[in-house]
Amino acid sequence: MEKIKFIYLDVGDTLIHLKIPAGKIYHDILKSHNVIEDVLEESVLRKYFSNSWNQMNKKNPLDHKCRYTNHPKGNDGFWRELIGIFLSNFNKEELTEKIYLEIVNTFNDPISWTIDESFYTLYEIASRKNVGFGIISNWDFRLRNLLKNLHLFEYFKNV
Repeated sequence: MEKIKFIYLDVGDTLIHLKIPAGKIYHDILKSHNVIEDVLEESVLRKYFSNSWNQMNKKNPLDHKCRYTNHPKGNDGFWRELIGIFLSNFNKEELTEKIYLEIVNTFNDPISWTIDESFYTLYEIASRKNVGFGIISNWDFRLRNLLKNLHLFEYFKNV
């Protein structure tokens, strides 16, 4: 019996890409709620987000456990802290529930994402060769729903 072969893909910036950079999404939502007033160049916003993400990565569990569920305040605590670090670039600390949910829901919304243009070609070629697809990712628990809403979940045997 022939073993089934698999190609495993990461999700963020491999399978799917944000249409608008994360820092700009944060900035635009915070600005729309009058939390910040500055209008900054995208390169500065990328730097702010990247620095915030890097600070959070320094806090990852050393034993490779999930950064989200092992955050002292759980998945939401992780994202709230990350957004708080981003806000500190503007010397602000306001993060209302409404703003937090708007940011989180923007990243959950399939309209915020684009599927990598090479995916369907790769899938077609792999299918002809009896190669299955799987996902290996450090995404949080919302990944399955996002893949379903992007109509991608059915392409993967292992997630």
